[in-house]
Formats: sequence, C-alpha cells, structure tokens
Amino acid sequence: MTAPEVDPLTVQCPHCGAPPRQRCMAVCDWARKPHAARVRLALAAAAHGDPALDAFPEFGPATVCGLCSVLPQRHRIVDAIAGRLAAGEGPGALAEDYGLSATALRAVLTWMAKWPGAWQ
Repeated sequence: MTAPEVDPLTVQCPHCGAPPRQRCMAVCDWARKPHAARVRLALAAAAHGDPALDAFPEFGPATVCGLCSVLPQRHRIVDAIAGRLAAGEGPGALAEDYGLSATALRAVLTWMAKWPGAWQ
C-alpha cells in the first residue's frame, strides 16, 4: 500500500526556502520539480495531521515541535514508535517503554497502515 498523494507545495521547502505555493528554486532558475526534502516534509505534515492520531495523547502543551518547527511536538514519539513497530518490536514492550495505553498504540498502527513510510 502506498501513502495518499500529497501536494508538496503546501509546505515551505527546507532545501531552497521557497515559501508555500511557490515552486522550488534552482541555482539559476525554477527547479523542474519540488526538492525531495519538500516532498518528504509535505508527506509528514499531512500524515501527522491525520485524525487517526487523535487517540494518541499529547505530551505537554499541544505545540509545534521545537526541532522541526512544522509538525506537532508529538510527532517525534509517534515516529519513534512507528519505526520500532516497523522493525518488529512488540506493542507490549513499546506500551511499557512509553507508558502508553493499548488505544494509543492501536492509533499508531492504524496511522502506519494509512501512511506507510511517513515516519522515516
């Protein structure tokens, strides 16, 4: 299964700095297509905005991540859990490591099925 199609122009390009809705810039002109970093960021932004994650708890105030300044701060934990689940770790161990309920882990599993690879 592939992730839903996402418009990369919805986010600012982290590579060239092109603002949302503006094409990516090359050294001398417009780039032929959006930079790969912009495509990945747009996918992550769409994936982490999915209502499937509403059952996942917020840790602290629901603010924007201090590292990427684009996604909600809980994305770091969701991405870590998704990566560990994809690597084959069991949900029981993850629930214990992160102090989460089975409902929160099911939310991440549902989200992973809808957005494959968005956590990478």
